[in-house]
Amino acid sequence: MCSVPTWFLIFAFALAAEQAGADPAPETSPEVEPMEVSVVRRAVELLRPTAAHWDRAHVVEQLLTSLVNAADPGGAVVTDPDTFEHQRSGLQYGLGYTAVFSNRQTIIREIWPGGPADGRLQPGDMLDQIAGRFVTGFSPAQQAEWIAGIPGPVTVTVARAGERDIRLFVLRPAWARPPAVEQSVVLPGGIHWLRLRGVWTGAYEAVERCWTAPATGRMTGVVLDLRDAGGTDLDEVVRIGSIGQSESQELFELRPTAEGPPRRFMVQPSSLKPAVPMVVLVGAGTRGAAEVLVHVMRAGPYRVAVVGQPTRGDPMVRELVSVQPPWHVYVRRWSLVVQGLDSSGPVQPDLVVAEGPSRTNGSLAHKSDLPLNPKRRGSAEEQEDEALRRAVSDDAPLQTAVDLLIAIRALNLYRSR
Repeated sequence: MCSVPTWFLIFAFALAAEQAGADPAPETSPEVEPMEVSVVRRAVELLRPTAAHWDRAHVVEQLLTSLVNAADPGGAVVTDPDTFEHQRSGLQYGLGYTAVFSNRQTIIREIWPGGPADGRLQPGDMLDQIAGRFVTGFSPAQQAEWIAGIPGPVTVTVARAGERDIRLFVLRPAWARPPAVEQSVVLPGGIHWLRLRGVWTGAYEAVERCWTAPATGRMTGVVLDLRDAGGTDLDEVVRIGSIGQSESQELFELRPTAEGPPRRFMVQPSSLKPAVPMVVLVGAGTRGAAEVLVHVMRAGPYRVAVVGQPTRGDPMVRELVSVQPPWHVYVRRWSLVVQGLDSSGPVQPDLVVAEGPSRTNGSLAHKSDLPLNPKRRGSAEEQEDEALRRAVSDDAPLQTAVDLLIAIRALNLYRSR
């Protein structure tokens, strides 16, 4: 892979001039003009008689896409850079809440700090209408499509527990970022399952709280679920990656693929120590800052285990580069280096596990495929095993992570340093 090559920029400029009906940009000398530029320039000249029939925007986008795919298969052509960067950083456009869909009704589950609904709607509110349309039977995803198509403020009516009258609010859709934590629950057996939406404000506090808490009782370990996590906050990566490290040293580095100074990220010495082992879940949805975090944690002093599918392969090594409005290219500009090793590609899990229900019967969390005999009251340990079995039965990667933590506890393999 490489950053935007010289021939690419020369071609883009020449094609833009051709599109505008002007003469192509002055050619560089034949001795230095790359073959790719001369070939494409010649093709444009040969096809000039048919240019009147071209959908020029489509032609340009197709050519740019082909060039980007050749230079960086993980890159992309972008025509709406603001939306692209917002989404990359974890922002979402809407009214700023998360809802659950149950029995054809939509219930507000959480309010996003600083979003349009903050201070207006409340968790537990049942949505009645959005922009004059009843929401009963329509999923939150369908409702989001309605909202995206409304140019101005949106009227929202809700039923609130303990109140007889329907409440009406006028909210203006905007970009807002949901909380970093999507789910934080303690499974039977003392396994803390922490699922993050992304690595941004709030992620460090959640990881620190469940990973460094004193290991009391049957606290077994932490499953850090990053299977659909992104974000662009490298400062948050540094804070999490510094847990348990007391000396200032380089944590990771971004080196430019062209000339320029590197970006070095140093450990922020911390007196906090992990109290329990951790397994990290990853997948194709793991990207950006979350992907950097996995590389860093795997190389750290606690050597966390990684389970799931290979990650996306975009650990903050790409940037948007403007070619000519509205076209931008998202291409590799940096190399990620962790402990001297190039970590710019996907994270390869220690254990590759496909998504979906488990197909094996030998799991430690699945000691039996049969439920306990309802006529017999099992021991506390059996009941705990049964509850854990039910909790992870539909999620093979999570089940594998649980198995690892149970094995570590059973064999007494973990020692907090």
